[in-house]
Amino acid sequence: MNGFGASDKEDYAGVRITFANEVLKVAATLLLVTGGAVTKNSQEDFEVACVIDEAIEIHPISFRVHTHRHGTNVSGWLVREDETGKDQWTLLGERSPQKPQIFEKVDDNKVVIRQGDVIASRCTIKNNENHALAIGPSSEDEMCNFYLMYYSNGRALSDNVCYSPGPPLYKWGREAGLNHIPH
Repeated sequence: MNGFGASDKEDYAGVRITFANEVLKVAATLLLVTGGAVTKNSQEDFEVACVIDEAIEIHPISFRVHTHRHGTNVSGWLVREDETGKDQWTLLGERSPQKPQIFEKVDDNKVVIRQGDVIASRCTIKNNENHALAIGPSSEDEMCNFYLMYYSNGRALSDNVCYSPGPPLYKWGREAGLNHIPH
């Protein structure tokens, strides 16, 4: 007899429970994404920034960038305010979105992101068209995405998307109140 009834077949149903004496590491991805538009024959920076408001430490592993055909550069940053109120910017990663889309190692693998830190990204979009381009899903639209893969001890962020409405409605210095912004 196998399982709960008589059968000549093996029973593979069941639940396996494993106990560990250490906290398990959890891997997850944080998406930074914008809305917005760029006017015809112009260049625009699409920016997004969010405060990590959960009591968690995350350790960045790698990043991936994504735009459509008009994106020229995408960067991601950790922003931490020092004791004088000056923002300290640590580059997590920067890449041309026109290169193959891969997850690439973060620039500094010793970075730890904590509650109160800001994660920010910027996409530069150059529009050589004679019409405006809006953020959207089709190849005729544009996108501004920065994916940050990370690990933490025990759990992932409960909110894994950071969004801004993008230009002309959102800029780091105005809406996010960030200072000492890198060029």
